[in-house]
Amino acid sequence: MQFTIKLIRRQNPSLALCLQNIIAPGTMHARSPAPTPDDLFTLELDGATLKRVIESMAEAAQEIAREVLLTRRGNEDLLLAIRAVMDKWFRYARQHRSDCNRLAVEVG
Repeated sequence: MQFTIKLIRRQNPSLALCLQNIIAPGTMHARSPAPTPDDLFTLELDGATLKRVIESMAEAAQEIAREVLLTRRGNEDLLLAIRAVMDKWFRYARQHRSDCNRLAVEVG
């Protein structure tokens, strides 16, 4: 989460703060009083917020990729890390959509 927050802070500071509040020590979402990078957090993001997270990360990745391509001095390892984190967000988004579809079928 910290990596995601760091990436999107420039594109969307309010969204970064929203995610930061999820992992803040003492919140109901944090599973330990002092969160570490390996901790799991309970995410209850609505579809619109989830979309904003993914779009903001994509914008950040594009800026970094552009720097790598134009200057040949960028950090390619950072791009690979971004891709790995985005893959996790995509998996979460697919699960979220699946859960929403299942709920719609159960209610409908």
